[in-house]
Amino acid sequence: MRIIAFSTTGRGLLTGKFKEGQKFEPGDIRYLDPLFQRERFQHGLRMAKKFAELGEKYGKTPVQVAIAWVLAHEGVICALTGPSTVKHLEENVEASGWEIPKEDLRELDEFFKREDEWLRQKQKESIKQILIEPLQEPQKAFVDLIYVIETAVSLGIIEEKEILPIFYELYGLRKELDKEDVSEKLKDIQAQLRKVIP
Repeated sequence: MRIIAFSTTGRGLLTGKFKEGQKFEPGDIRYLDPLFQRERFQHGLRMAKKFAELGEKYGKTPVQVAIAWVLAHEGVICALTGPSTVKHLEENVEASGWEIPKEDLRELDEFFKREDEWLRQKQKESIKQILIEPLQEPQKAFVDLIYVIETAVSLGIIEEKEILPIFYELYGLRKELDKEDVSEKLKDIQAQLRKVIP
């Protein structure tokens, strides 16, 4: 089987340009993207740091290490990156024709295994916290509830088809977050999620 890897730089997360506490504006897709929320964002920042450390060792950028790491996996024939500038394209091209040494690949694999275990535990804690604690202001509550749905599905806690109706109801509120009665609707969705997510 051949695979084309998508979003190799994690929507820019693995470039090293983002920092802890980074804020995204509501119009930016990363504002809502669970990859840029809570422990997933912390996890991504630590991955970027690890790629940067390895890049320093070989005179490569974190992006070039990330691309080379993806291409090192058996079956991956292409790594899609989506560069936004010619400079980014040139940087991405420099990642080809270079391979991460096997001992460094083993070290990265061990690092990512530890990170994945940490992430799974923290994600479960976040889901529980969001579902039992009072919701924050509507914009934050909306982002948090999206995070719960996406994370519960990605962890295999619930099937996508089971939670889709609640997602559609929640996503339908995205243009109503400044209305007076939206907080009650968000609380209702929180209660629905508590019932379906074990």
